[in-house]
Amino acid sequence: KTASRFLALLLVGCAFWALAWGLADLYALGASRVMEAWHGKDASPDDQEWALARRGLALAHRLNPLHPGYLDSLGQLWAWKAAMLPLFSQEGKDALHEAMGYYRRAIALRPTWPYTWARLAQAKLNAFEIDGIFCQAVAKASRFGPHEPQVKTMVWRMEKMLPSMAERCSYAPKASALFDGSQDIHSVEGLAVKDQG
Repeated sequence: KTASRFLALLLVGCAFWALAWGLADLYALGASRVMEAWHGKDASPDDQEWALARRGLALAHRLNPLHPGYLDSLGQLWAWKAAMLPLFSQEGKDALHEAMGYYRRAIALRPTWPYTWARLAQAKLNAFEIDGIFCQAVAKASRFGPHEPQVKTMVWRMEKMLPSMAERCSYAPKASALFDGSQDIHSVEGLAVKDQG
C-alpha cells in the first residue's frame, strides 16, 4: 500500500513537471514566432511587441529554469532592445548588460553552445567593453562553432568592426581563417587580453 502511494505521488510529480515544461515551450514558441517575424521584416519591434515577447520568455523561464535556450532568447531580446535605443545612451548600455547577464546564465547551463558565446561577444563589443570576457567569448565561439556558418559570420564581422581584435586578444586563429581553412580552429584554447604594458 505504501509503495502504491509513493508511485502515485511520483506519477503526479512527473505529470506536473511535464505540464510545466510543456507550458514553458508554448510560451517560448509564441515569443519565438514574434522574434522571427521581426527578423523576417528586418524591422524593429514596437514597445508593446517587445514587452509581449519578454513576458512570454520570462514565463517560459520561470516554468523551466534549466532550459538554456530561454535564457539565450531573453539575451537576444535585450540586445534587440539596446539596438532600438540611441547609441551611447545609458538605457542602451543597461539593456546590453541585461543581455550579457542572460547569455552568461545560458552559458553556465550549456557551456559549449557557440551561438551564445558569439552573442555574448557581440553584446560586449556593442557596449565597447573589449576585455577578457569579450576575448574569451570570441575564442569559445570559434572553438565550439567551427562548422556553424552563422557563428563564423558573427566572429568575422566582429573582427572587421574591430581590426585590433587579434592584437588585443591573445588567440589564434584570426576569424578570417575560419573561412579559408588555413588554421586549425580546434587549437583555440582560452583567450586573455594581452598585457598592453
